[in-house]
Amino acid sequence: MAIPELSSRAAIPPDFTSLSTGADSSITGLLAALANVNTLVLNDSVYRSQTIPTRPGERPTPMLGLQYQGALLSAGHLAGKLSNVSLVLATDVPTEDGYLLGHFFSLLGVPTMLMGQGGEEPDAHVNRLLDSYASLSVFDALDEAGATDETIAGWRLLGFPGLSPAQMETLGRTRFGAYVKEGVSGYKQGRYEAALLAFENGLQVAERTPALAGYLPNL
Repeated sequence: MAIPELSSRAAIPPDFTSLSTGADSSITGLLAALANVNTLVLNDSVYRSQTIPTRPGERPTPMLGLQYQGALLSAGHLAGKLSNVSLVLATDVPTEDGYLLGHFFSLLGVPTMLMGQGGEEPDAHVNRLLDSYASLSVFDALDEAGATDETIAGWRLLGFPGLSPAQMETLGRTRFGAYVKEGVSGYKQGRYEAALLAFENGLQVAERTPALAGYLPNL
């Protein structure tokens, strides 16, 4: 998911499914849609801000602001909503804000963050990075894209550098049983969205692991 949506120049690589809030573009719709997001692109939309006093005696307090649908909301609304996000890609983060943003998204449970420094074609940068990230670790994707584009080489990587394809397969096989159990448990308890997400994770692992292909019909 990209906030705001990327321009038509930035075709999302076919290995990714682009998600949106659909008909419900409210803050509630956004937060609900985030449960299904694996890669979150903040396209020049998150930055240091402050609250606006609305009562006598109130003082402005520092906050991280997220620009969405023409409104500014506290990025704190994202707490508890990014459980499935493995990468946050922010296209324009001032150097002095990188430390703060890195800690913030780490506290929200996001293991990896890529931060750009703006420029004239941030959408194109996102396209090239995701194209590499589809088959490489985020560290190797940044290295591959940066090798041919010096503007990408200036991007910064914070947190976990990612897994190689072999490591991903090993982890997937280890997690496969847990995904299936989470799906069955969620379904029995009426938590259908959580169940669907768990089964989708299991499907992705089974589709990429020949030894687990036999489970695909039941999934």
